Amino acid sequence: MTEMRKTGSENDQRAPRSGMRGSTRLGALLVTVCSMGLLAACFATPPGIPSDPDIPGAEESAPPAFSNLDDPPSTPGPSTPPVPTDDPDTYQLGDTVVLHTSQGSTWEVTVTGVIDDDNQEVASYGNDIPSDKRAVTIELTIENVGETTTHPYYDMMIAYQPDNGPVFDQNSGPLYGDYDNNLGYVRSFAPGDTFTGHLSVYVPVNVPEGNVVVSGDGQSTFYIWES
Repeated sequence: MTEMRKTGSENDQRAPRSGMRGSTRLGALLVTVCSMGLLAACFATPPGIPSDPDIPGAEESAPPAFSNLDDPPSTPGPSTPPVPTDDPDTYQLGDTVVLHTSQGSTWEVTVTGVIDDDNQEVASYGNDIPSDKRAVTIELTIENVGETTTHPYYDMMIAYQPDNGPVFDQNSGPLYGDYDNNLGYVRSFAPGDTFTGHLSVYVPVNVPEGNVVVSGDGQSTFYIWES
């Protein structure tokens, strides 16, 4: 579903020959498993949400608000929406929907624009765009109309989906722009807080244009803005 940057932990005695043979067999097995995983990812529509969705593309001068979104800013909110919510459906750019998430938060979301192939602007902020990718920027206004302090990156999937392809969510792109207009730099949303700005994702260069997709329940239901 998404592509995201990964981090990890990357004495001098020679290992016994039997240990080296075991390592070789284990390495071959891992290559096989990884290859099978890559093939599965190519055909998944849409893929699953990453289990450890780090926000990618942090600039050295301003790290993102959350380094690991498995840790929510606060405990989940009420299980009943505090305001009426809209049914998952297909909407037009500029339409506003109110949606309740499985985390107990409620959001008012307006997708105002989509800039496909936004490479020049994204690169101007020092991002190295992979040669096989293009940047897509989603412009939106979002307000916390619920009863809990949290963050939309934790509670929702906000993504771009090329026609008939997988989704690429907020964890598959760069952080760029002024720090007050990129959703990845917002620390948290208290009830009543509003944000107007953008987020960007990377998609393969050879996929067609598509739509903005938002899900608040782990991709069981979708709100779609046609672009």
